[in-house]
Amino acid sequence: MNHLHKRAAPILAALCLAGMGVQAAASPFSALMTIGASAQSRIPSEALTQVSQAEPLPILEPAVSAPAVDGAEAAPAEPESVGGWTPSGSSGEIFRRLNGRWAGSLPTKLSSSAYYLDPIELNIVDDAQTPKLFITIQSYDAAYMLPNSWKVSKEGTTFTFNEGTWEATVTLSLAENDTKLAGTVAQYDKVYEFELYRMSSTPDIKDQQEQYLFEGEPPAVWAERLAKYPSFGTGSDTIPFTYELYEKEKIAALLNAADFANTAVKGYSSDVAMMQALLEVFCDRFPHDGASGMPEQTDVISILNYADQAEGIECRGQAAMFSAILRAYGIPARVVMCLPYTDPCEDCHVIVHAWSSDLGQWVMIDPTYRLMLRDQNGSYLSIPQVRDALVSGQVLVANETAGHNRAPFSMEYYRAYMTKNMFRFSSRTNACFEGDNAAGNQDRLLVPLNYQVQYPWSRPEIVTTNADAFWAAPIL
Repeated sequence: MNHLHKRAAPILAALCLAGMGVQAAASPFSALMTIGASAQSRIPSEALTQVSQAEPLPILEPAVSAPAVDGAEAAPAEPESVGGWTPSGSSGEIFRRLNGRWAGSLPTKLSSSAYYLDPIELNIVDDAQTPKLFITIQSYDAAYMLPNSWKVSKEGTTFTFNEGTWEATVTLSLAENDTKLAGTVAQYDKVYEFELYRMSSTPDIKDQQEQYLFEGEPPAVWAERLAKYPSFGTGSDTIPFTYELYEKEKIAALLNAADFANTAVKGYSSDVAMMQALLEVFCDRFPHDGASGMPEQTDVISILNYADQAEGIECRGQAAMFSAILRAYGIPARVVMCLPYTDPCEDCHVIVHAWSSDLGQWVMIDPTYRLMLRDQNGSYLSIPQVRDALVSGQVLVANETAGHNRAPFSMEYYRAYMTKNMFRFSSRTNACFEGDNAAGNQDRLLVPLNYQVQYPWSRPEIVTTNADAFWAAPIL
């Protein structure tokens, strides 16, 4: 989902020449993968169909799986019952019948009462040693996915994909002289019927490609750069960050755009719980569109009007609006641009840093992914804590509602993407509703120790290595 976007504010142009916002618009079948002709063999992009615009899909009772027989495994010469994504055993008749490229539309649930039809492609590889299944879904972030589990029977195939709350189970049977696969997908306690059709008897063997590719380089390259520069400096100097709070009248149009007022006054166990509740309302109201760009005027109301006209907004606009909503209800919050090692860069990402008075710390919020990360102990994480976790390989836990425009959330992809982007950080000193052109606003760029800053004589921001000052608690 990589789209190169124009800059709205010239002062930021040197930070990331061509890109702004998460690599996410309508489709991940794009420059993110950079896999040439093989991408062209996928099913063409098509408009997503809302439930109100399509024939209703049959909703079935959740399937009940038969209990597994202890110790039962597939014999090498009879691969009719196979577990794992690379089942062992010689290729039999069923694999020869399944071998090829299949395509159709997968029902993907948006809410309790709505779904859309998401183009899906399966590539099943009849290999005598390691039969393979590659799953490609248009709205997902990966060039392909591998199933969590995979079984093949005389009737067809069953597999699961996604993780945790988002796990889905697909059961398909061969039909119409092996030209169709018909069956169901079970996800979120619902079961839908759907069909796939054989597009070719020759599968696209995708493990010769990178699953993710950012600015033409695989995640391992970005991880190596991040690990090479793990540390920032300290110091006694300060950065004059300020926060305009409780100015509801200035953004009344934004606050009236959704149920923010009623959401904010409900009883919460902590201010972080209120942040999460406001994030849910915000993401329902303002979908992300990485190709939409930004308006010339970057005050919050101009961004609101632009987002409504474009029916979506890039990550920078999302972060500006959501941080303004938090500040309107008294939570110090500012926009933080996450930048890669490369300078200039093709793409970066913009998120929100919000101060929790209850926790006495900053909390990272990513409106593009409806995301607030925690560690394995359940503690919310700040931006620098997430960066440290990426460097050290620590576990990151997403909220159950996380996901780009309600698509299932992939932690694997997000870690790879943010490993690229969490190298250095930029933020304006005045977190206010007026946007880029507020009087006295300055850009501060935090870079790791020993990083060679490119073109320092022409940079629009003040460069620092002092993480203590950049991430200091707000002075109110």
